[in-house]
Amino acid sequence: MTTHTKNQSQNSGHRFSERIARPRVLLLLAILAIGSLMLSFYLGTRYAATGPDPAVQAKTVIPVWAKVEERTVSEGLAIAGTTKAGETAPISARTNGEPVLVYQNQKPGNVLKAGDFIGIIGADPVFVLDGPLPLYRDLNLGDNGDDVLAFQKALNSAGYSTEQSGTVTEDTLDAVTRLHRAHLTGVPSEGVTSIARSNYAILPGGSHTVTAVAAVGQLISDGNPIASVETSEPYVESSVELAVANKLKVGDRVSLRTSTGSVEGTITSIGELQNDPSKGAAKSVRFSADDPSKLTPGQSASITSKGNTSTTLAVPTTAVRQDSQGTYVLVEKGGSSTATGKDAPATERVNVEVLRTAGGYAAINANLSAGQKVLVS
Repeated sequence: MTTHTKNQSQNSGHRFSERIARPRVLLLLAILAIGSLMLSFYLGTRYAATGPDPAVQAKTVIPVWAKVEERTVSEGLAIAGTTKAGETAPISARTNGEPVLVYQNQKPGNVLKAGDFIGIIGADPVFVLDGPLPLYRDLNLGDNGDDVLAFQKALNSAGYSTEQSGTVTEDTLDAVTRLHRAHLTGVPSEGVTSIARSNYAILPGGSHTVTAVAAVGQLISDGNPIASVETSEPYVESSVELAVANKLKVGDRVSLRTSTGSVEGTITSIGELQNDPSKGAAKSVRFSADDPSKLTPGQSASITSKGNTSTTLAVPTTAVRQDSQGTYVLVEKGGSSTATGKDAPATERVNVEVLRTAGGYAAINANLSAGQKVLVS
């Protein structure tokens, strides 16, 4: 046998051995893998995990506590409104002749006060005096009555002092003369000797900013008064959702902002319950400005406030509970807040009055002290 033939025989033998050994190795590995899995399963059934049952754990309630605090709970206001003009009233004047306005002494924007000169209708100068002023006749020296007494009071209110006797005296006529001479020239040297009712008009109550005046040459009538005045200042009005409106009260301070600037103000009235198409149940709330001149009727306004900034006892809103007996919190009793496990925390009920809520806290009035623990959950 040649060397070449001998080598071929050896190589064939090696390949045959490898073909026989490889399946054995694979079989051995498979047996080991199956054995490992069976052992793991067996051990898992013999040695269960220790500790609470997961189902029990899921049902266990862990008490959460919070401390009663002293803090500010402020319900700030932020709503929109509209600036509106105040109410107006005419200044009604009478004349004995043709009611043509000969002279106009006022213009819109003027603020009238008792004793001011308005203008001349026909031949009659017209002054405004505070009411009530029931002048139903011209007055002469010696006349007396309730109308005389009312006129004397009106003169005093305007700054022209006279005795209030209910009878026209020289002292009364002197006060009238001083009133006329303060505004007019040509008053006779002997003074005013009679009191013509056409010379006096009643100044309406409230504020007295002139809003409109008649022009010279026009006929003065009920439909075209010599002047009209604003009897209330411009104000801001807003339809406020019921839940918010119920927390407001007359006298609360607010900030009013329009395109002309900001001004501090006050809630002056809260209306009755009404149905707002966009807000549902609501109340109409009116706000006055400290400086009404900064309000322009027709403009939109924003109304804001910081709310009540006083410090009170407060707890998280989630600690406040309610039942048929009222509103209450559950307070720690005997150090129970450190209890763990399945023991229920020992608590006692304390009734509370919720004053307001904001920022996740409730301001309360209750027999509690800062630092006490209340149950949140």
